[in-house]
This record gives sequence, C-alpha cells and structure tokens, in this order.
Amino acid sequence: MKNNFYIIFFIYIFLMACGNINVKQINYYELTNGIKIKGSLGYNLGEIITIHGVCIKDETAKANLERILLKVEKINNKTLLKPIIISYKIPAFIKTKKPCSKKHFNYTGYESGAFSGIPQRAFNYIPFVTTTDFQFNTFFVILK
Repeated sequence: MKNNFYIIFFIYIFLMACGNINVKQINYYELTNGIKIKGSLGYNLGEIITIHGVCIKDETAKANLERILLKVEKINNKTLLKPIIISYKIPAFIKTKKPCSKKHFNYTGYESGAFSGIPQRAFNYIPFVTTTDFQFNTFFVILK
C-alpha cells in the first residue's frame, strides 16, 4: 500500500513538472493580426453561420439547475456526420425565446469563446473551491 502511494506521488510530480512541455504559446495581439481560432463547430470564431438541431438538457449540471445545450445537427444546411453539443449565450439586446429542452431550433449567430475557471496556483493565495481548471471554452451566440 505504501509503495502505491510513492508511485502515485512520483507520477503526480512528474506530470506537474512536464505538463507544459508541448504547450504552444502566442501573444494575445496575434489574435487580432491574422490568426483565426477555429471553433468546435468547424468555423472561425465570429463567423456568421446558421445552425439546426435540437435542445437538450445538460446531464452534467447540478440537479437544481436546468441547463440547456444545443445539439447541432446541421450547419449552413449541411448535415454533420456526428452532432456537436455546444452551450449558448443570448445577448441582452436580442429579443428571442430561450431554448427549451427537446425543441428543435434554427439559429443564426456565431461561435465565440472565453476563458473560465481558476488556475490551480491561485489556490496558493485563496481558499480552495470546487471549480473547473482555467481553460478556454466556446459557445454559440444566438442573434436570430
């Protein structure tokens, strides 16, 4: 049992030390000077597209929160080989109904993204809370 602890501890230290070896870094200004980010839907972030599919419940959400996700089956009238599930946002100035579970949708908008979560080293300075690690996530912005 004690040997298992040392093996796990060694693997943990190794992964922490080697975790960033293959991470490609870019400066933020490169994102506005010619680099485009391709989103999970296969189009550049900010590119206007039309998506079709069905709204589904997020099975990973807490029981008291009903979070709806978009299960995209078509993009610009092209049927996908495999549906893509993505979260969404509706800007406050857009007047449209919120997606409802099991309802089909046809939305025009664009995929965007943002960082969320808390970097692990932040817990050296603040109390630990349950959250996701600091990461980039994409979502669909519904315009119509």
